[in-house]
Parts: sequence; C-alpha cells; structure tokens
Amino acid sequence: MQNGFYRVATVNFLVNCAIFGAALFIPQIASNVGANGFQLTAIISGYNFSLFLTSWYFGRLADTRGKRYVMLFGLGISVFVCLAHIFLINSVYTLVIARMFFGAAIGIFPGALIAYAYERGSKKLGIYAGFGSAGTALGSLIVGQVKDYALIFVVCSIFMAAGFALAFFLPFTSEKKHVVPMFPKKVIKKAWRAYVGVLIRHSGATAIWAIFPVFLARIGCTAFEIGVLYAINTGTQAISMFFLDRYASTKLLPFSFALSALTFLTFTLASDFYQMIPTQIILGLSWATMYVGALKYINERNEEHSTASGLLSGTTSLANIIGPIITGLVIGNIALANASITTFHTVMYIASGFAITALVIYLIGDGKDRER
Repeated sequence: MQNGFYRVATVNFLVNCAIFGAALFIPQIASNVGANGFQLTAIISGYNFSLFLTSWYFGRLADTRGKRYVMLFGLGISVFVCLAHIFLINSVYTLVIARMFFGAAIGIFPGALIAYAYERGSKKLGIYAGFGSAGTALGSLIVGQVKDYALIFVVCSIFMAAGFALAFFLPFTSEKKHVVPMFPKKVIKKAWRAYVGVLIRHSGATAIWAIFPVFLARIGCTAFEIGVLYAINTGTQAISMFFLDRYASTKLLPFSFALSALTFLTFTLASDFYQMIPTQIILGLSWATMYVGALKYINERNEEHSTASGLLSGTTSLANIIGPIITGLVIGNIALANASITTFHTVMYIASGFAITALVIYLIGDGKDRER
C-alpha cells in the first residue's frame, strides 16, 4: 500500500462503479423523454466523442504538466457533472448535453490513473484492470436496485466523490515530465498494432452491444436472465484479469483477437439463456486478455505512459461510435423491434470478421517488426 498501487486500483474500482452505473439506464431515460433512434445515437455518440477528445488531450497533458493535477481535476469535475444529471434528464436536448459533458469529464483522468498504476506496479496492470471490471459489475448491480433515475446519479456521484477523496491522498513523488507534441506520432508508432487491433475488434463488439439486449430477449431471455448474463461477463473479466500479469502482451493480444472472433460466432449458435452462459464466460476472457494485453503493450513501449494510456481510452471510445454505425447500416430503416434473428446474426458475423482482421493486421505487423 505504501507506493499507492492498491489505492489507485481502488480509485479505479470506485470510478468504474460511477461511470457504468450512470450509463446503465441512459437508453431507458432517453426513451422516457421521447428520444427516437437518431437522437439516442446522438446521445451515445456525443458522450463517446467527448470522451475520445479529452482522453487524447489530457493524457498528453498529464505527461507534460504532471499526473496529480490532471487526475484530481478530472475526478473533481466528474463528481459535479455526474450529479448535474438529475437536473438535465428531463428532455432529449439536455440529456445530450449532460452526456457530452460527462464524457468530457471522465476522459480527463484515465490516462493519469493508468500511468500512476503502471509506474508503481508495472507487473500488476491485470490487477488494476480487474479492480475496474469489478467496479463495473458492482455499479451495475447497485443501480439496478435503485428505482428512481435521479437517485441513480446521486449514488454514482457518491462513488465518484469517494474516488476523488482517495486520489487526493495518493503519494506523489517528483514526477518525470515529457515533451509530447499535440499529435504524439512516436507514441502511436511504437504501439500501433495494439491501437489498431483494439479499434477494429472493439468496433465489431460494440456493433453487437447495440442490439444485444434485444437479441437476448428475442431468444427468450427474461430481464433477470439478461442481467445475469451481463454479470457473468463482467465477473469473468474481473476474475481472469487478476491472473493475466504473468503473460506477455505479445501473447495476450493475438489470443484475444482470435478468441473474440470465435466468441462472436458462438452467439449465433445459442438459442436460449442456458446456451448463452458459456458464451459470456469466453466473452469476458476475450475482453480481459485484450485490455490487459493492450495496457501492457503500450506502456512497455512508451515512456509517456499517460499519453499512451489516454490514447487507448480514446481508441475504445472511438470504437463505441463506429460500432453502432455499423449496426445501423445493417439494420437500415427496419425498427429494431421488428428486426429478424438473421439480421442480428449478420451483425455478429461482421463482428467476428472484424476480430479476424484485427488478428491478421497484428500478425502482419509482428512479422514486419521482426524483420527490422
């Protein structure tokens, strides 16, 4: 505990409780205020685009100005923006604003948090990520018991405030600062295989997530069973991440892309709740190996840890925008409620193809690197 690693891991746990708890019922809230499909896309895309921009900018700023300032500023702002949701969920337009500002706020600190964790426990990034996944699971579970939407954001603000308070007392010694250009070409070049692979694989995955609850309901899963499946996924992530630090990033990434391709295909073979259970276990493992592998890969190859980690956070946010667009192109003008199982399966086949593409690009890049 003396060097702050487990404290910052606990901060990661708390902020993930807040972030994913606050996101869980956004589609329902949007529906309640009369949002159509285009407006819901705007709400989600605005949130992720803001997160992408601030992850990029403030990751770099943490390397050039110092992690403590960026970390505390981002966490502090996030507390107030999260709480502000209770005043801004009464119309589509104010909800768009709330989500854009929250995305911008929570994009400020991930790069600094990850860099702090890496610099105090470079062999423990799996443990750090496992704390985050555990927070995701617990946050979703807790807010699922809260009946009032406004109260959800109060609860999530408390989690975020607890994370800020703990981060305030993190031990900071003299930090090595770096000169990083606004476009960190060298950082990207050193770890491009991880960034490109994650972008492609996760774009395919988020294409599925856009229709996943509807697909599960279509094959007969109840609301409770859908919640159980999500819990199995996040629970598997959290548990498996604690055991992945022993493996090289160059093994984890290609394994994750291959396993993702297989996982997305298994979705098309499942026809009920019980058949979906094993798919969620391997899904959790595929994400865990990819995320831990990417964290290790980018930080092992760059001294600018905050910049590199901020870019990874931005990459997943960009994928969160691309994925639903892919889904929209497949489904077209058909109402989601009227889409056929075949249409859902098409999205899953495309996602599997994306994961295979990520694997091929990674392996080609690996071969070129070895030739040099």
